[in-house]
Amino acid sequence: MRRKFATACIEGHASKRAAAAGIGPKNQAILWRPKWRIAQRPAILTRNLPPKKPAQAPNPLKKPRKNAIDCPKNCRPGRRPKRERTMSLFSRRSDFDHQQNQLSQKITEMRRSGQIWADLSVSNPTRVGLSYPEPMLTALSTKDDLRYNPAPFGSIEARKAVAESLSRPATGKKPARAVDWRRIVLSASTSEAYSWLFKLLSDGGNCGDDVMAPSPSYPLFEHLARLEGLSLRSYRLAYDDAWYVDSGTLIPGPKTRAILAVSPNNPTGHYLHANDFAHLEALGLPIICDEVFAPYALEGAEDEDRIESLLDLNPKCLCFVLGGLSKQVGLPQMKLGWTVVCGPDDLVEEALARLELIADTYLSVSTPVQLALPRFLKEGDVVRKEIAERCARNLAVLKENLQQTAASVRRTEGGWTAVIELPRIQSEDQWISQLLDLGILVQPGWLYDFEREAFAVVSLLIEPDLFARAVAELKTLITRKVAEI
Repeated sequence: MRRKFATACIEGHASKRAAAAGIGPKNQAILWRPKWRIAQRPAILTRNLPPKKPAQAPNPLKKPRKNAIDCPKNCRPGRRPKRERTMSLFSRRSDFDHQQNQLSQKITEMRRSGQIWADLSVSNPTRVGLSYPEPMLTALSTKDDLRYNPAPFGSIEARKAVAESLSRPATGKKPARAVDWRRIVLSASTSEAYSWLFKLLSDGGNCGDDVMAPSPSYPLFEHLARLEGLSLRSYRLAYDDAWYVDSGTLIPGPKTRAILAVSPNNPTGHYLHANDFAHLEALGLPIICDEVFAPYALEGAEDEDRIESLLDLNPKCLCFVLGGLSKQVGLPQMKLGWTVVCGPDDLVEEALARLELIADTYLSVSTPVQLALPRFLKEGDVVRKEIAERCARNLAVLKENLQQTAASVRRTEGGWTAVIELPRIQSEDQWISQLLDLGILVQPGWLYDFEREAFAVVSLLIEPDLFARAVAELKTLITRKVAEI
């Protein structure tokens, strides 16, 4: 207390002296600081102290300390300088390679110049000349669109509409399917559904968790997993006149959190069969099954062990079945997907309770699309039928043109794509590049992690006349290259 009072007195005295001398406030401290802070040592402490040594000239033979030379301002002489900040401003999970390879650069240049006349990589149904019914166009013009009633899982009416579209009565050998709307969660897309499920099942971050995914399959899985702090662990889809899950590669790690499946798979068109699902279920991990292409069956409909949907089963493990408007009715721009949670009741209840908080945090599904959903699903039958007929027709044309060549078409049970095995007389990139020179764009097999070359993946959504012309050019190229050997 005395020291504070003394300090105040000294400062006040210094202020008076400064005012008398005409000194500003910034320099007032120099009038009193030396007298107050530099005090004489008591005689009892200074009596026996040795005299100070005189300053010596520096020894030219003695090497100076390295960290004392050119010391920065933020470092005292004799101490190591502070390290500069080297941490990136951006996360490692977003550090993807943005550089294009030669093939990608060629595709970009040819797109800009308009040299590609047959794009057999297109997967956007709104760009391939489909006919959409008029009621679908007016479904978004209601007064209720201006009202907002947030619900974590989506509105009850929209969820009931999804449940009704997924349910069916018993017909022939197919048993009845009843889907409970209370187990349906709406999201802005299936990609967002993956993100929510990864949050539900994994701690993410740098904890080392991973999820199992089929290979070959959709390349988006790597991005979805990495953006949630997860890594991918692949299991193999093998081929022997038909695709199947190689059970020998289903080896989960100590931190594997879930198994991903796509039925039918993109791009192989492989539906899950009874043996495939038995191997997946035996692992006891949650299964995330993407069934967006399930309505588009092509070959192998006579297979009795083929699983049309996991909703037809009574799984022993926790399962999440995904779907959405993008493929169901050809409306990717409407941004609505759904997840059906099934499995043991106790696990389903716990999953829904946790998902409710996740979904309530984002509330991403718009009100207008939820209100229009019942009409979209009802009127979308016309679009879905047109897509299915077009895919079946284009697949038949493809197989017919290539059956007398050195190429072959892998069995395609469903979906929007077909896999062509090309002759291994040149590299996969050479085939793709030569087709580009003809103005035809197809996707290489390495994009989907095929284990060997040479494969090409083509879309079956293309207008039939354009598709037939492109396939004829492909046939001619294959015949010519084989003849040159």
